[in-house]
Amino acid sequence: MHIELKFRIAAEDVPAFRRYPLLKSYMTSRARTYQRTCVYFDTPDFQLNRHHVTLQVARAGTGWRQTLTTNHGYGDSRSGREWGVDVTGANLNVSALAQLFEQDPEFMHARFDAPLPSGLIPIFTSTSRRSIWQLDFGHGQAAELSMEHGDVRSAQRQVSVCDLILAHHCGATDAFFEFALTLVRDFKLRLAFQNQADIGYALHDIYTFNAMTAKRIVLMPDINIEEGMRIIIRNCLSQIVGNAAGASIVADLECIHQMRVGLRRLRSAIEIFEPIVPCPERIQTDLAWLSTELGEARDWDILDASTVPSITGCRSDIDDMDVLQKKVHHEAARKHRKVHVALNSTRSARLWVMLKQWASQLGDAPVTATALRDFARENLSRRHKKILKRCDVIEISAPTSRHRVRIACKSLRYATEFFISYYPRKSVNVFLARLTELQDTLGASNDATVAGRLLNTLAEKYPELSGACSYLMGYIAAQDDHRLLEFGRQIRCFSTLKKLAMRNGKRNGKH
Repeated sequence: MHIELKFRIAAEDVPAFRRYPLLKSYMTSRARTYQRTCVYFDTPDFQLNRHHVTLQVARAGTGWRQTLTTNHGYGDSRSGREWGVDVTGANLNVSALAQLFEQDPEFMHARFDAPLPSGLIPIFTSTSRRSIWQLDFGHGQAAELSMEHGDVRSAQRQVSVCDLILAHHCGATDAFFEFALTLVRDFKLRLAFQNQADIGYALHDIYTFNAMTAKRIVLMPDINIEEGMRIIIRNCLSQIVGNAAGASIVADLECIHQMRVGLRRLRSAIEIFEPIVPCPERIQTDLAWLSTELGEARDWDILDASTVPSITGCRSDIDDMDVLQKKVHHEAARKHRKVHVALNSTRSARLWVMLKQWASQLGDAPVTATALRDFARENLSRRHKKILKRCDVIEISAPTSRHRVRIACKSLRYATEFFISYYPRKSVNVFLARLTELQDTLGASNDATVAGRLLNTLAEKYPELSGACSYLMGYIAAQDDHRLLEFGRQIRCFSTLKKLAMRNGKRNGKH
């Protein structure tokens, strides 16, 4: 399995890193070093970037090569394509580009309205010194470590960048991950969320961090539990890292939300497979910490972007409402800064290394005799019974009672989506629709409870706004009372729904 870890190191730590004793103890020879220059091209209105295409002319050594790449960006799980042609000098060879499009017209028609983007000009340039070390950890374990130290600059702005890329080559992974964790500790490394193309476009205030939702999981009918676990865990990790850049760099509300969803899915998967392959407590503790950081930001985002505007739009005559809205926005921005600090911390970098290490070792777990299909059937049946039991004893007016049902709904929904391949399309769609309806109502009710708590905090912090906060809390509570009238109907509707039955016979996992 290919394993690659990407970190950002502070420029002032580079000299010490080059003298690092641990690096010297593992490298097989002196570093191979060369200068690398990349000139990135686009139209003045950034048409290539809007279509997720990167066009560059790069020099490595004495030669130049023109390369066109689709779906660039760290964490992007979509399959990318790359075309290249050797050129002379840093100038763009438009005729070679036109020939490329002629050879692959389907690509051209899928991405651009015109036959060829016109007016291509240099947008930014990346210049770096790249050093590559071959590492030998002994016992057949080998890796490659590269460092790119340089800058990315446009006509008006410039930023220095220094990345470390550690790639596993062969053998066991114990020493590889131990070395990575030591690097993180000794040099306070951060995760590298952006590649150089992302950094260059950011110099023009162009950000293309689209939120990544969970990808549908396809499981073959005859695989064992351990293989299914690996597929599900990697799917969750992909969603997390795919939203990390947008959550950290531009505090995109949807990226924060989807990264939080990815963390919840991962923690749910860990809980599901805990009897098979336990997850280290250190990882679970750090996942809970990061989920809390993102959760607090998400709570204030909902209050700032949805709850308060919807009410103030109807009642703008309430005293101090504008001031309150500014305070809420200020608190949301403060939580975004905390998310940025958390995601760019050594703790996050260490967590990611430990997660990758744990995920890579899932294949070493002893194979159980139970098929994944049987495990999934028993798991979903147990979770379904748990919801029905809690629905039977729920006190609708009690937030804690509703919260227990909401958690059970979320747990069943994630498990159903993990194992969706094993159920008929029609029945699973109906089941998920009812479950989602119930979960959404409970989620909105929970948002109301959280909003009341946040507004109460603001009233204590700013006594002069207590009147406006009290009005909003009353308004939110009245909306929630009306919502809970519908909740009773949804519980009855879900309670009459039969548990999912797996399709008969072995199928190919598609539905």
